[in-house]
Amino acid sequence: MPSQDVIPTCATCKQSFCAAHRHPSSHSCSIQKSLSSKKVDAARALLSEHFPASSSRKTARRIPKAPTDLAKLAQWRKVELIKIRHRAIPGDFKEGLQSVPFEQRLHLRFINKGSGDEESILWFRKTMVAGKILDSLAIHAKIKSSEQLSLQLSKILDNGDTEVLLNDKAIGDQVEDGDRVTVTSILSSPSN
Repeated sequence: MPSQDVIPTCATCKQSFCAAHRHPSSHSCSIQKSLSSKKVDAARALLSEHFPASSSRKTARRIPKAPTDLAKLAQWRKVELIKIRHRAIPGDFKEGLQSVPFEQRLHLRFINKGSGDEESILWFRKTMVAGKILDSLAIHAKIKSSEQLSLQLSKILDNGDTEVLLNDKAIGDQVEDGDRVTVTSILSSPSN
């Protein structure tokens, strides 16, 4: 009776190999590569579904709670002001980053009520009048005024109330460094 030799074959691509190279991982099986690339693509799709790219969403900045102890509160305010100064960008689009000396800058936290209380940290010259800052903030927030609605710049007080700022006075005389401000619309009175 003739002897039948068993020839090792790959279970995936059905090609003949020696006993040492019959497994798909040892002989660069082309079908194995296409299967693994499909698995990689499926895994990436699954990951992107559950973990979207970080650039596609904005994370909300946590607002720290102010301490109640007066000594700690003063220190906390100083630290918060330092953080604000590091994140601030020029509020007047004509000003460059280096054009205004640091001691002449007034840093404001602009709360845009029209877009879900979004906060922007901006700086202006302390000598600018509030009316010009109002115009810059309205452009920044894309707020439009009309004949029926006029805009006003308001300081947000610690208790949540607002104090209307005078448009013809310097901003440095009306607010402190690091204060919160907002732009509000009010109905204009009809003129005769």
